[in-house]
Amino acid sequence: MLGFGVRSAAASPQINECAKVKSEMALAFGQLVSSAKQQSLSSKHYSDPWFQGIAMRAKADVSSRSQAEIVSALNAYYTFEMAKLEVAIKNRDYNPEKHKNDAFDAEQLVYLSDPSLRFLTCDQGIKNLTEKSSQAVQIITVKKASLTNAASVESVLEGIVSSC
Repeated sequence: MLGFGVRSAAASPQINECAKVKSEMALAFGQLVSSAKQQSLSSKHYSDPWFQGIAMRAKADVSSRSQAEIVSALNAYYTFEMAKLEVAIKNRDYNPEKHKNDAFDAEQLVYLSDPSLRFLTCDQGIKNLTEKSSQAVQIITVKKASLTNAASVESVLEGIVSSC
């Protein structure tokens, strides 16, 4: 234990596992980007593999739902992933290790398939990459300063709830 009850990364198997998963996902994304650059492909060429990957992770038959249905239900997630890929393909110096958290950020966007849910973030990058999504209105970006105390957090949440 470190001061103030904070555990060191070495003492927490969950933190180590999380870091390992992030690194593996960054490596896989980096390989995808390299392949796309070598073949001069854009993100448009990755819709089918994205769809198949979703079905595989959900352990679902790819024929159980159409690709259009899944893209519609997971539109913010899909838009984020395709925009992120497009940015990486266009950036000669893109380093996936510097964007390891993107995979976990993207996973949170799956919840927006429920139109009653909102995603609150201080990360403007998420908002930027999803601005063309049909679910963009469900993503609320706030400044960190508005989350510094209970009263300001309550105010932010009241604003979100009242707009629903």
